[in-house]
Amino acid sequence: MNTLIIGQNTKMAKVFSLISDNVYITIDKTNNNYRRYDEISEFPTIELNNITEFKNIFNSCINLKKIIHENNIDVIFTNEVKSMIVAYLTYIMSKKRKIILLSISHNSYTWCNNIKAFIYSYLIKFLTHGFVSLSSFVTNILISNNVNINRIFTTSNPIEQNLFECKTNYYISNNKPTLVYIGVQNIDKGQRTLIESINILKRKGIEVHLTLIGDIVDTNYHLQNLSYINDHNLTDNITFLGKVENNEIRITLHKYDLYICPSYMEMSPYNILEAKSAGLPIIATNVGGIPEIITNRMDGIIVNPKKPDELSDSIELLISNVNLRKEIGLNAYQNACRKHTPQNVADSLSQFISKLYIIK
Repeated sequence: MNTLIIGQNTKMAKVFSLISDNVYITIDKTNNNYRRYDEISEFPTIELNNITEFKNIFNSCINLKKIIHENNIDVIFTNEVKSMIVAYLTYIMSKKRKIILLSISHNSYTWCNNIKAFIYSYLIKFLTHGFVSLSSFVTNILISNNVNINRIFTTSNPIEQNLFECKTNYYISNNKPTLVYIGVQNIDKGQRTLIESINILKRKGIEVHLTLIGDIVDTNYHLQNLSYINDHNLTDNITFLGKVENNEIRITLHKYDLYICPSYMEMSPYNILEAKSAGLPIIATNVGGIPEIITNRMDGIIVNPKKPDELSDSIELLISNVNLRKEIGLNAYQNACRKHTPQNVADSLSQFISKLYIIK
Protein backbone atom coordinates (compact mmCIF):
# COMPACT_ATOMS: atom_id res chain seq x y z
CA MET A 1 0.00 0.00 0.00
CA ASN A 2 1.27 3.48 -0.92
CA THR A 3 -0.05 6.47 1.01
CA LEU A 4 -0.11 10.16 0.10
CA ILE A 5 -0.59 12.60 2.99
CA ILE A 6 -1.73 16.08 2.00
CA GLY A 7 -0.47 18.37 4.74
CA GLN A 8 2.20 17.89 7.39
CA ASN A 9 0.40 15.47 9.69
CA THR A 10 3.50 14.22 11.47
CA LYS A 11 1.71 12.01 13.98
CA MET A 12 -0.30 10.04 11.43
CA ALA A 13 2.63 9.87 9.01
CA LYS A 14 4.40 7.63 11.51
CA VAL A 15 1.29 5.45 11.81
CA PHE A 16 0.92 5.08 8.04
CA SER A 17 4.61 4.22 7.70
CA LEU A 18 3.94 1.08 9.75
CA ILE A 19 1.26 -0.22 7.37
CA SER A 20 2.39 1.25 4.03
CA ASP A 21 5.12 0.30 1.61
CA ASN A 22 5.71 4.00 0.97
CA VAL A 23 4.45 7.24 2.53
CA TYR A 24 4.67 10.53 0.64
CA ILE A 25 3.92 13.89 2.24
CA THR A 26 3.10 17.09 0.41
CA ILE A 27 4.72 20.18 1.90
CA ASP A 28 3.76 23.79 1.34
CA LYS A 29 6.64 26.19 1.97
CA THR A 30 4.23 29.13 1.90
CA ASN A 31 2.45 27.72 4.97
CA ASN A 32 3.47 28.96 8.43
CA ASN A 33 3.63 25.36 9.65
CA TYR A 34 6.45 24.62 7.22
CA ARG A 35 8.84 25.06 10.14
CA ARG A 36 7.72 21.59 11.24
CA TYR A 37 9.39 20.06 8.18
CA ASP A 38 12.22 18.64 10.29
CA GLU A 39 9.69 16.35 12.01
CA ILE A 40 8.81 14.61 8.73
CA SER A 41 12.29 14.53 7.21
CA GLU A 42 12.34 10.72 7.36
CA PHE A 43 9.60 10.57 4.69
CA PRO A 44 9.75 11.38 0.96
CA THR A 45 8.24 14.83 0.50
CA ILE A 46 6.65 16.52 -2.49
CA GLU A 47 6.61 20.31 -2.62
CA LEU A 48 3.25 21.71 -3.70
CA ASN A 49 2.86 25.34 -2.69
CA ASN A 50 -0.60 26.90 -2.21
CA ILE A 51 -2.14 23.47 -2.75
CA THR A 52 -5.38 24.30 -0.92
CA GLU A 53 -5.88 27.80 -2.32
CA PHE A 54 -9.15 27.73 -4.27
CA LYS A 55 -7.74 30.00 -6.99
CA ASN A 56 -5.04 27.37 -7.54
CA ILE A 57 -7.28 24.33 -7.14
CA PHE A 58 -7.21 23.16 -10.78
CA ASN A 59 -3.42 23.19 -10.96
CA SER A 60 -3.25 21.42 -7.60
CA CYS A 61 -5.50 18.64 -8.86
CA ILE A 62 -3.43 18.25 -12.04
CA ASN A 63 -0.22 18.00 -10.00
CA LEU A 64 -1.74 15.56 -7.52
CA LYS A 65 -3.14 13.40 -10.32
CA LYS A 66 0.36 13.07 -11.73
CA ILE A 67 1.76 12.17 -8.29
CA ILE A 68 -0.95 9.54 -7.78
CA HIS A 69 -0.16 7.76 -11.03
CA GLU A 70 3.63 8.05 -10.78
CA ASN A 71 3.69 6.61 -7.25
CA ASN A 72 0.76 4.20 -7.56
CA ILE A 73 -1.06 5.78 -4.60
CA ASP A 74 -3.66 3.63 -2.82
CA VAL A 75 -4.67 5.91 0.08
CA ILE A 76 -4.94 9.71 0.22
CA PHE A 77 -5.05 11.14 3.75
CA THR A 78 -6.09 14.74 4.43
CA ASN A 79 -6.49 16.77 7.60
CA GLU A 80 -8.73 19.74 6.89
CA VAL A 81 -11.63 20.78 4.67
CA LYS A 82 -9.73 22.39 1.79
CA SER A 83 -7.34 19.49 1.35
CA MET A 84 -10.33 17.11 1.58
CA ILE A 85 -11.98 18.91 -1.34
CA VAL A 86 -8.76 18.94 -3.39
CA ALA A 87 -8.26 15.22 -2.75
CA TYR A 88 -11.82 14.38 -3.81
CA LEU A 89 -11.59 16.38 -7.05
CA THR A 90 -8.25 14.75 -7.83
CA TYR A 91 -9.78 11.33 -7.15
CA ILE A 92 -12.55 12.06 -9.67
CA MET A 93 -10.05 13.30 -12.26
CA SER A 94 -7.66 10.38 -11.80
CA LYS A 95 -10.34 7.74 -12.52
CA LYS A 96 -8.41 5.43 -10.19
CA ARG A 97 -11.38 4.09 -8.27
CA LYS A 98 -9.38 1.78 -6.02
CA ILE A 99 -8.03 4.75 -4.07
CA ILE A 100 -9.29 5.20 -0.50
CA LEU A 101 -9.92 8.78 0.66
CA LEU A 102 -9.38 9.26 4.39
CA SER A 103 -9.58 12.45 6.44
CA ILE A 104 -9.05 13.69 9.99
CA SER A 105 -9.72 16.89 11.92
CA HIS A 106 -7.63 18.19 14.83
CA ASN A 107 -9.78 21.30 15.24
CA SER A 108 -11.83 20.97 18.43
CA TYR A 109 -13.64 24.25 17.66
CA THR A 110 -15.34 22.59 14.69
CA TRP A 111 -16.96 19.92 16.82
CA CYS A 112 -18.11 22.29 19.56
CA ASN A 113 -20.09 24.36 17.06
CA ASN A 114 -23.30 22.66 15.86
CA ILE A 115 -23.40 24.40 12.48
CA LYS A 116 -19.73 23.76 11.69
CA ALA A 117 -20.04 20.16 12.86
CA PHE A 118 -23.06 19.62 10.60
CA ILE A 119 -21.28 21.08 7.56
CA TYR A 120 -18.13 19.07 8.23
CA SER A 121 -20.17 15.88 8.67
CA TYR A 122 -21.92 16.55 5.35
CA LEU A 123 -18.57 16.97 3.57
CA ILE A 124 -17.23 13.80 5.17
CA LYS A 125 -20.25 11.82 3.92
CA PHE A 126 -19.78 12.88 0.31
CA LEU A 127 -16.05 13.60 -0.08
CA THR A 128 -14.39 10.73 1.80
CA HIS A 129 -14.60 6.97 2.16
CA GLY A 130 -13.59 7.07 5.82
CA PHE A 131 -12.84 9.43 8.68
CA VAL A 132 -10.36 9.16 11.55
CA SER A 133 -12.09 10.45 14.69
CA LEU A 134 -9.88 11.40 17.63
CA SER A 135 -12.54 10.72 20.27
CA SER A 136 -15.93 9.11 20.84
CA PHE A 137 -17.12 12.67 21.47
CA VAL A 138 -16.52 13.45 17.78
CA THR A 139 -17.75 10.03 16.64
CA ASN A 140 -21.11 10.57 18.34
CA ILE A 141 -21.48 13.95 16.64
CA LEU A 142 -20.77 12.36 13.26
CA ILE A 143 -23.30 9.59 13.86
CA SER A 144 -25.93 12.14 14.94
CA ASN A 145 -25.33 13.84 11.58
CA ASN A 146 -25.94 10.57 9.72
CA VAL A 147 -22.35 9.58 8.95
CA ASN A 148 -22.20 5.78 8.64
CA ILE A 149 -20.52 4.37 11.76
CA ASN A 150 -18.74 1.78 9.59
CA ARG A 151 -16.87 4.62 7.91
CA ILE A 152 -15.54 6.05 11.19
CA PHE A 153 -12.28 4.95 12.82
CA THR A 154 -12.12 6.14 16.43
CA THR A 155 -8.71 6.42 18.06
CA SER A 156 -6.60 8.70 20.21
CA ASN A 157 -3.63 10.60 18.88
CA PRO A 158 -0.58 8.33 18.56
CA ILE A 159 2.59 9.24 20.43
CA GLU A 160 6.11 7.82 20.49
CA GLN A 161 6.91 7.27 24.17
CA ASN A 162 10.55 6.42 23.43
CA LEU A 163 11.17 10.06 22.47
CA PHE A 164 10.44 11.25 26.03
CA GLU A 165 12.51 11.12 29.16
CA CYS A 166 10.35 9.57 31.86
CA LYS A 167 9.98 10.71 35.45
CA THR A 168 11.58 8.42 38.04
CA ASN A 169 11.56 10.56 41.20
CA TYR A 170 8.19 11.74 42.50
CA TYR A 171 9.51 13.60 45.54
CA ILE A 172 9.23 17.39 45.38
CA SER A 173 12.81 18.61 45.52
CA ASN A 174 12.29 22.30 46.32
CA ASN A 175 9.97 24.51 48.35
CA LYS A 176 7.69 25.28 45.41
CA PRO A 177 6.10 22.33 43.60
CA THR A 178 6.38 22.89 39.84
CA LEU A 179 3.33 22.77 37.58
CA VAL A 180 3.24 22.99 33.79
CA TYR A 181 0.71 23.35 30.99
CA ILE A 182 1.34 23.29 27.22
CA GLY A 183 -1.24 25.07 25.10
CA VAL A 184 -1.66 28.18 22.98
CA GLN A 185 -2.65 31.32 24.89
CA ASN A 186 -6.35 31.32 24.09
CA ILE A 187 -9.47 31.75 26.24
CA ASP A 188 -10.75 28.24 25.45
CA LYS A 189 -7.52 26.68 26.72
CA GLY A 190 -8.47 27.78 30.23
CA GLN A 191 -5.25 29.40 31.42
CA ARG A 192 -7.26 31.94 33.43
CA THR A 193 -8.89 29.18 35.49
CA LEU A 194 -5.47 27.71 36.21
CA ILE A 195 -4.02 31.10 37.17
CA GLU A 196 -6.94 31.73 39.52
CA SER A 197 -6.37 28.34 41.15
CA ILE A 198 -2.75 29.33 41.83
CA ASN A 199 -4.04 32.47 43.55
CA ILE A 200 -6.40 30.38 45.71
CA LEU A 201 -3.49 28.17 46.77
CA LYS A 202 -1.37 31.21 47.58
CA ARG A 203 -4.12 32.63 49.79
CA LYS A 204 -4.01 29.34 51.69
CA GLY A 205 -0.26 29.75 52.17
CA ILE A 206 0.59 27.09 49.56
CA GLU A 207 3.33 28.29 47.22
CA VAL A 208 3.67 26.63 43.80
CA HIS A 209 5.28 27.65 40.53
CA LEU A 210 3.40 27.34 37.24
CA THR A 211 5.05 27.36 33.81
CA LEU A 212 2.81 28.11 30.83
CA ILE A 213 4.15 27.00 27.45
CA GLY A 214 2.58 27.96 24.12
CA ASP A 215 2.22 30.61 21.43
CA ILE A 216 0.22 33.75 22.15
CA VAL A 217 -2.67 33.60 19.67
CA ASP A 218 -4.97 35.96 21.59
CA THR A 219 -2.98 39.01 22.68
CA ASN A 220 -5.84 40.63 24.62
CA TYR A 221 -6.43 37.44 26.59
CA HIS A 222 -2.74 37.16 27.37
CA LEU A 223 -2.60 40.79 28.55
CA GLN A 224 -5.65 40.23 30.77
CA ASN A 225 -3.91 37.26 32.36
CA LEU A 226 -0.74 39.30 32.93
CA SER A 227 -2.82 42.03 34.56
CA TYR A 228 -4.47 39.49 36.88
CA ILE A 229 -1.05 38.06 37.79
CA ASN A 230 0.31 41.51 38.64
CA ASP A 231 -2.80 42.56 40.58
CA HIS A 232 -2.64 39.43 42.74
CA ASN A 233 1.14 39.41 43.29
CA LEU A 234 1.66 36.17 41.39
CA THR A 235 4.69 37.22 39.34
CA ASP A 236 6.96 34.91 41.37
CA ASN A 237 4.52 32.03 40.93
CA ILE A 238 3.85 32.04 37.18
CA THR A 239 6.17 32.08 34.17
CA PHE A 240 5.21 32.35 30.49
CA LEU A 241 7.73 30.64 28.22
CA GLY A 242 5.96 31.10 24.89
CA LYS A 243 6.66 28.52 22.20
CA VAL A 244 9.11 25.74 23.11
CA GLU A 245 10.41 23.33 20.47
CA ASN A 246 9.15 19.75 20.65
CA ASN A 247 12.59 18.26 21.21
CA GLU A 248 13.13 20.43 24.28
CA ILE A 249 9.71 19.53 25.69
CA ARG A 250 10.50 15.83 25.32
CA ILE A 251 13.66 16.04 27.42
CA THR A 252 12.47 18.52 30.07
CA LEU A 253 8.80 17.70 30.73
CA HIS A 254 9.60 14.98 33.27
CA LYS A 255 11.33 17.54 35.52
CA TYR A 256 8.00 19.11 36.54
CA ASP A 257 5.97 17.78 39.46
CA LEU A 258 2.45 18.03 37.98
CA TYR A 259 0.83 18.51 34.59
CA ILE A 260 -2.39 20.56 34.49
CA CYS A 261 -4.77 20.79 31.51
CA PRO A 262 -7.52 23.35 32.31
CA SER A 263 -8.96 23.46 28.78
CA TYR A 264 -12.64 24.16 28.04
CA MET A 265 -12.71 22.09 24.83
CA GLU A 266 -10.52 19.29 23.50
CA MET A 267 -10.66 16.11 21.44
CA SER A 268 -7.59 13.95 22.06
CA PRO A 269 -5.14 16.56 23.37
CA TYR A 270 -1.59 15.72 22.42
CA ASN A 271 -0.25 17.67 25.40
CA ILE A 272 -1.86 15.18 27.80
CA LEU A 273 -0.35 12.26 25.90
CA GLU A 274 3.03 14.00 26.17
CA ALA A 275 2.56 14.31 29.93
CA LYS A 276 1.59 10.63 30.17
CA SER A 277 4.66 9.65 28.15
CA ALA A 278 6.82 11.62 30.60
CA GLY A 279 5.19 9.86 33.56
CA LEU A 280 3.72 13.03 35.07
CA PRO A 281 0.75 13.04 37.46
CA ILE A 282 -2.02 14.81 35.52
CA ILE A 283 -5.04 16.93 36.37
CA ALA A 284 -7.34 17.59 33.41
CA THR A 285 -10.83 18.87 32.72
CA ASN A 286 -13.89 16.77 31.97
CA VAL A 287 -14.42 18.00 28.40
CA GLY A 288 -14.53 16.46 24.92
CA GLY A 289 -12.36 13.38 24.56
CA ILE A 290 -10.25 13.88 27.71
CA PRO A 291 -12.21 11.32 29.80
CA GLU A 292 -11.34 8.75 27.11
CA ILE A 293 -7.60 9.12 27.70
CA ILE A 294 -7.69 9.84 31.45
CA THR A 295 -9.42 7.55 33.94
CA ASN A 296 -10.17 9.49 37.13
CA ARG A 297 -7.92 8.56 40.05
CA MET A 298 -6.13 5.96 37.92
CA ASP A 299 -3.84 7.78 35.47
CA GLY A 300 -4.97 11.30 36.29
CA ILE A 301 -7.52 13.39 38.14
CA ILE A 302 -10.56 14.75 36.29
CA VAL A 303 -12.06 18.09 37.33
CA ASN A 304 -14.86 20.24 35.96
CA PRO A 305 -13.87 23.11 33.64
CA LYS A 306 -14.00 26.75 34.78
CA LYS A 307 -13.85 25.70 38.46
CA PRO A 308 -10.67 27.17 40.00
CA ASP A 309 -11.66 26.03 43.51
CA GLU A 310 -12.02 22.43 42.37
CA LEU A 311 -8.77 22.63 40.43
CA SER A 312 -6.85 24.10 43.38
CA ASP A 313 -8.19 21.35 45.67
CA SER A 314 -6.91 18.68 43.27
CA ILE A 315 -3.51 20.37 43.01
CA GLU A 316 -3.31 20.53 46.80
CA LEU A 317 -4.27 16.85 47.04
CA LEU A 318 -1.48 15.75 44.72
CA ILE A 319 1.31 17.95 46.06
CA SER A 320 0.57 16.71 49.59
CA ASN A 321 0.62 13.00 48.72
CA VAL A 322 3.78 11.56 47.18
CA ASN A 323 2.35 8.04 46.97
CA LEU A 324 -0.67 9.24 44.99
CA ARG A 325 1.58 11.29 42.68
CA LYS A 326 3.75 8.27 42.01
CA GLU A 327 0.80 5.91 41.48
CA ILE A 328 -0.93 8.24 39.01
CA GLY A 329 2.31 9.12 37.20
CA LEU A 330 3.37 5.49 36.72
CA ASN A 331 -0.13 4.48 35.65
CA ALA A 332 -0.15 7.32 33.13
CA TYR A 333 3.13 6.19 31.60
CA GLN A 334 2.11 2.53 31.45
CA ASN A 335 -1.24 3.45 29.92
CA ALA A 336 0.48 5.54 27.24
CA CYS A 337 2.78 2.64 26.38
CA ARG A 338 -0.14 0.23 26.21
CA LYS A 339 -2.76 2.27 24.35
CA HIS A 340 -1.30 5.22 22.49
CA THR A 341 1.66 3.88 20.51
CA PRO A 342 1.79 4.37 16.73
CA GLN A 343 1.86 0.58 16.34
CA ASN A 344 -1.40 0.13 18.26
CA VAL A 345 -3.11 2.76 16.13
CA ALA A 346 -1.59 1.34 12.94
CA ASP A 347 -2.85 -2.20 13.59
CA SER A 348 -6.44 -1.01 14.03
CA LEU A 349 -6.21 1.46 11.14
CA SER A 350 -5.02 -1.29 8.79
CA GLN A 351 -8.11 -3.35 9.60
CA PHE A 352 -10.32 -0.30 9.09
CA ILE A 353 -8.86 0.43 5.64
CA SER A 354 -9.35 -3.20 4.61
CA LYS A 355 -13.00 -2.89 5.63
CA LEU A 356 -13.39 0.31 3.59
CA TYR A 357 -12.31 -1.49 0.42
CA ILE A 358 -15.29 -3.80 0.93
CA ILE A 359 -17.96 -1.21 1.78
CA LYS A 360 -16.89 1.82 -0.32
